[in-house]
Amino acid sequence: ETRRRPPEGAEFVFARVQYGNYYSARGYRRYGRLEGWAHDYPEAEEHILQVASEATGINLNKMSYVIVDLDSKEIFQYPFLYFSEVGEMLLTDREVDNFREYFNRGGFAMIDDFDSQYSLDHFLSEMKRLFPARDFPLLPLEHPIFHTFYEIPTLDVDPPYGARDGGRPTFYGYYDDHGRLSMILDAN
Repeated sequence: ETRRRPPEGAEFVFARVQYGNYYSARGYRRYGRLEGWAHDYPEAEEHILQVASEATGINLNKMSYVIVDLDSKEIFQYPFLYFSEVGEMLLTDREVDNFREYFNRGGFAMIDDFDSQYSLDHFLSEMKRLFPARDFPLLPLEHPIFHTFYEIPTLDVDPPYGARDGGRPTFYGYYDDHGRLSMILDAN
């Protein structure tokens, strides 16, 4: 069962996005598992919220999360959206329009868990439907996001934190028309 209502009294709600993909569009589960959008649900939410609770003064608890549909107006209630396993994402026209509007209103999204370069390329092609002229530049280690709260001294890591195929962790940004970082993607 997925959490569809945010808990009362939380100052921040972790919003995971449910979206359509190749498999859900055909009405079956891949390899008998949950669909990609639900990867590591709800353990990821509970872990991230525990760390955020310990590291900040924000009023939240490990149950401060919700699932929202990408084509729903609910996404506008949450300034931060989390996506998982988007390498299989196939956006509907309604999802494209809603997601574009989310960014136009100033929302931020974190995209997680690419299994391969193919998955990353597929997702990037889906994002071109939102804003065809925008690109996803690589975020270098010098980018402020790696030095704001935690000091990240290197992106050179060994498995299990690196990719299964030995690829180096890489991060990409997605900027709005004013140069504001509005999405971060992590690969490997």
